[in-house]
Amino acid sequence: ELAPDGRSFAILAGDGTPSLLDASTGRRFRALPRSPLWPQTERARLDGFTFSRDGTRLLAVSWGGEDGVVRKLDDEGKVTAEANVGAAVASLAVTSDAKSVVVACKDGNVVVLDGELKQSGKKSFSQRKLRVVITDGKSIAVSGDDGVVRVTSVSLNGDVKELAGHDGGVNALAFLPRDGRLASGG
Repeated sequence: ELAPDGRSFAILAGDGTPSLLDASTGRRFRALPRSPLWPQTERARLDGFTFSRDGTRLLAVSWGGEDGVVRKLDDEGKVTAEANVGAAVASLAVTSDAKSVVVACKDGNVVVLDGELKQSGKKSFSQRKLRVVITDGKSIAVSGDDGVVRVTSVSLNGDVKELAGHDGGVNALAFLPRDGRLASGG
């Protein structure tokens, strides 16, 4: 996961803890310590994470399986908030002001959480294996296994615009902020 400023990226180390690497050299400059609050089981590893848009925080998707819990971590790797979204998490994205976390669940639902991880919206999509990306801070793009990218408001209250064109599932989404384009790949 590349930090929004492009200067660092995070990877999962062999033991499942995130490490931060310098993007220009590839050298590790920081490893987040395992928090004593993390589950202490053999499967207690982070399965996925993303940076907040301001690059100051990592958000954990889940650890040790598909528990459907999104966790917010501080700089020491401690859990500061968590929310159960009701289904396994496929992907998540954070608005640039870090006030909303948009979670795509494997059951076809998209859940919006506020900055403290309290649920503020939910919408069901017919797709499975969802991916989500924040576009301009006001809109999100959602993709899945039906080959259609759907764009709607972060609040999930707006109209849904469908962008068709893929023959198979859409497994990757990226927003290019410099020119305002959305990229998708199967």
